[in-house]
Amino acid sequence: MPIRKPMIEGDNGWTDWITPNMAHYSLECCDCGLVHTLEFRVVAYDLPGTPNPYRVEFRARRNMRATGQVRRYKKRT
Repeated sequence: MPIRKPMIEGDNGWTDWITPNMAHYSLECCDCGLVHTLEFRVVAYDLPGTPNPYRVEFRARRNMRATGQVRRYKKRT
C-alpha cells in the first residue's frame, strides 16, 4: 500500500522541499487525478566556468493503472 502525503502550499504558494525516491516516485495531480511516475538521476557535467558540475535529470511517464485507480476513487467520493 503506497503512502501518500498531500502537499499543502504555504503562504508563498510553494510546498515544502521534499527528497523523492530516485528510482520510483509517483506524482498525482490533485485536480484531474493524472498520475506520472518519475525517475531521477544526478549526472556530472564537465562544463568550464560552472560552479556546480552536477545536474539533476528526470524523466516522466504516464502511469495509466494508477490514474484509473485514483479517478475511480475520486468518482466514488
